[in-house]
Amino acid sequence: MSDASASFSPEQLLAGVRRDKALAPYALAALPAGPEEAPAREVGWRLCPALAECTACASRCWPAVRGLVQAALATGSTATGRCPLGLPAFAVPVPGGLGPAAVVAAGVRDPFLDRRRADQIAVGLDLRPAAFRQLLNRLPVATERGLARAASRLAARLAQLAPSAGTVGSAAAAAGRPTAALLPALAGHERLPAIVKLSADIDRASSQAETMSLVGEGLGILFDLDGVGLALPAVPGGPLTLHHLWGQGAQALTLGAEIVSRLFPNSGSGSVAVDEQLAREIFPEQGLATGVPLLVDHRPTGMLVLTGRPLGRQEVMLVELVAGRLAQRLEMLRREAALHHQGLRLQSMVAMFANLHCTDDQQTLCHQVLDMASELVGASRGSLMLLDQKAGDLAIVSVKGMNPSLVHGLRIPIGSGIAGRVAADGQPLLVEDIETDPRLARPGRPRFTSKSFVSLPLRFRDRTTGVLNLADKEGPSIFTDLDCQMLSAFASHASALIERSRTLAGSQILEHLSITDPLTGVHNRRYLERRMTEEISRSQRCDSTLAVLMVDIDHFKRYNDRCGHLAGDEALRVTAGVLRESVREMDVVTRYGGEEFCLLLPTAGRREALAVAERVRQGVARASLPANGCAAAAGLTVSIGVASFPEHGRSATALLQSADTALYQAKAQGRNRIVFAAATPAAEAAPAAPEWDAGPATWG
Repeated sequence: MSDASASFSPEQLLAGVRRDKALAPYALAALPAGPEEAPAREVGWRLCPALAECTACASRCWPAVRGLVQAALATGSTATGRCPLGLPAFAVPVPGGLGPAAVVAAGVRDPFLDRRRADQIAVGLDLRPAAFRQLLNRLPVATERGLARAASRLAARLAQLAPSAGTVGSAAAAAGRPTAALLPALAGHERLPAIVKLSADIDRASSQAETMSLVGEGLGILFDLDGVGLALPAVPGGPLTLHHLWGQGAQALTLGAEIVSRLFPNSGSGSVAVDEQLAREIFPEQGLATGVPLLVDHRPTGMLVLTGRPLGRQEVMLVELVAGRLAQRLEMLRREAALHHQGLRLQSMVAMFANLHCTDDQQTLCHQVLDMASELVGASRGSLMLLDQKAGDLAIVSVKGMNPSLVHGLRIPIGSGIAGRVAADGQPLLVEDIETDPRLARPGRPRFTSKSFVSLPLRFRDRTTGVLNLADKEGPSIFTDLDCQMLSAFASHASALIERSRTLAGSQILEHLSITDPLTGVHNRRYLERRMTEEISRSQRCDSTLAVLMVDIDHFKRYNDRCGHLAGDEALRVTAGVLRESVREMDVVTRYGGEEFCLLLPTAGRREALAVAERVRQGVARASLPANGCAAAAGLTVSIGVASFPEHGRSATALLQSADTALYQAKAQGRNRIVFAAATPAAEAAPAAPEWDAGPATWG
């Protein structure tokens, strides 16, 4: 153990840190780099106070904590990880003259730690699951974003509170660089305390704009510069945009490839002197410039450009400290924004799934799937294709940003073209540039504005059912792997819903066929039996009436024999049409058998039923039938029997029998007439049933 670690006093440093309310939920321990064994309990630190009863946890926890400390000291920056229980923790190196040491923050739980995982952990520690869950519930909850903010807060507080805060060790730790490397060059520099404070302010900045403003103003004033610029890509890997943070200049300037190559010689790994000509191109009417790269994991992510005067070696090193902290803060803010954006996209996807579940119509569902997928990744054009199993090709069922008439009827064979290949392979295809992608190599393709697109198979139960194509992402960006992952998750669910709609549509067709008479298009006897049971039950509950009409075409056999079966079929269709036009939308028209029809009129009493019957009788008599040389085609009539619930029965069988009996009475009395059924013996006495012949009918 080193002398520094031997004189190490944890509580002396943590006393000030614990006053910070933002760090209050965390259990903090200041640990030197040396010990291989866990400190004794007398030292006074416990990373998880609520888990103190868990004796099995301490022996497993310390190796993970020691690994965090070593990682933080090796990199000179915050190290994050999880304990064997899966609980989050992080370690921040201690600046100043305390020797190699780090502060570890833990004692919080992940909000997504579910009961099942907690029970598995309890079993592994030989604890009762219920008791262990109670212990976990005592821990405060910390999200990933909250952990990142707490780590930045802790680093800033340590920079302020550590002994010898004005020494280079504090500045180097704040900037994420090893202390020993900069100590000889910067010890006692007059601007170092201000740089340390600027680094702490950068850690506390809550947005990219605030961070950039702090850096521009801080460096401009500290080093008496004419201008401070920051070159950053709008999207990772994209072209650089130069933001003027201090001094005169345009709000933002997109840098061409030639300027970028001059700014970043030698892969951008070190500070460079920017030539005067390039400096004037970037900052008109300003002097010499120095470029200091922003490095994340030893790779350049941007560059600070300082103009006005040449900087000395120590000044450049101080700017490098700020650049290191700036790079880390911007990267952290970028990741936080990406996580927030991803969270919003996940919320949006959940809402989309809920909306899709409410849609059964296949065509509407396909339009919604395409619109929602486009919204999910910001695509302005796309198409949705479904596989025709019989034809073995893809049919376009929905388009976005294209004229539907141009693709109507277009069929894509499996294995042909991009969509056909995706359907055949069953694998998503992400293309950043169609002109340079070796899988396609199709230069000069004017079909889409953007050269980037994504094509994904719709799969259900290990078989491809369609293809989703999206192109022309809004803005200058291209489709990414994250876009592809989000779309794959969405497409997997959407394909199941589309397949469900297909199955539902097929079952509805079968159901419709099973209850429909194929000749006349009205319902059949099976449907009548089901509806009569429902309507009688409803009439009993609501104490309402119900009427049944039996309608039979007069002398239909003679008509059929004289005019032929085709004419007979046409007569049945014409009669069915008259019946449909004579009733309400809620009424039921069915073909009972042969030339006999049955009408079910819910809530209709005697007067309403007789009125409908008369409309039917007159409508059939007036209907025109194709003669085709058949004299019998003129003068087709019907006879009708009417029964009413509950007067003529309280069951479907009784009502149909009463109406059928009345129908036969109408036939016996000369046909082309209406007969209201006589009351059944079980029913109360009712007025005598009137009869109507072929002449005008009236009733009061």
